[in-house]
Amino acid sequence: EILDELDSALQADLIGDLDQEDADAILAELDEEDAADVRRLVKYEDETAGGLMVAEAFSFPDTATVGHVLRLIAKDDDDFDRYRGQHPYVIDEAGRPVGVVSLRGLISATRSTKLTAIMVEPMTVSVTTPLEELEDLFDENNFLGLPVVEADGSLVGVVSRSAVDDASFEKLESDALK
Repeated sequence: EILDELDSALQADLIGDLDQEDADAILAELDEEDAADVRRLVKYEDETAGGLMVAEAFSFPDTATVGHVLRLIAKDDDDFDRYRGQHPYVIDEAGRPVGVVSLRGLISATRSTKLTAIMVEPMTVSVTTPLEELEDLFDENNFLGLPVVEADGSLVGVVSRSAVDDASFEKLESDALK
């Protein structure tokens, strides 16, 4: 029950610290989709985009309209809270991010407008992007998060500025203690 309340990145961190038998027992109790996310996240190196990301990405198909997104936001506070700070990503049929929509754009567009009409091309990072490169990207850009993609280009999560900042601080602290 406790793991169920945490985001996928924290779930993966906790499960990754357990022995295999305990991890399997806990994963068996999680929702199938959540357990699959955690199993996938545990495989990534800690100081990479894959290891720092959350699997929950605020994404919509390229056929969605502004009205669809606004109805979802108004209807489901709990789910929307999981995407705090994320802009909606537009994905194609293969699950690849093709655009990102600003929240301001959502509010100012008519409900019948397709997301593809108000999106801009997203900057993405690979699951293998190292922490140092992520630090540089966030230093150079005013983003709260970046979509993370697998080698095939499919969206698998979002790495936040705060996760990168926290990992950078932990690394500096560890280096200082050495």
